[in-house]
Amino acid sequence: MKVRAPDGSLVEAIDLEFEEQSAPWTKIKCSDGTVIMIKVEVTEVLRMEAYDQITGIPVYNVKSMPIFRVTQVPASVRKIPNEPPKATNTEVQ
Repeated sequence: MKVRAPDGSLVEAIDLEFEEQSAPWTKIKCSDGTVIMIKVEVTEVLRMEAYDQITGIPVYNVKSMPIFRVTQVPASVRKIPNEPPKATNTEVQ
């Protein structure tokens, strides 16, 4: 397949199979006391037929998506949600 290299040119790339070796979570505690857990889920790894000019190492394209979990929220920053509006017969068709 062809992908765009860092210099903007189109180069061939090989779709590599991969195995997750570890999946660490980063734990962040915000100044308001909220605790958020974050990790990156890798979905695709491509090795391009392009190379770093200094090291000679191939250029890799890694597609990923972040995953967030809010694990702790202090009562002082919580808000009671509003009740959803109730449907009337004229709104339901």
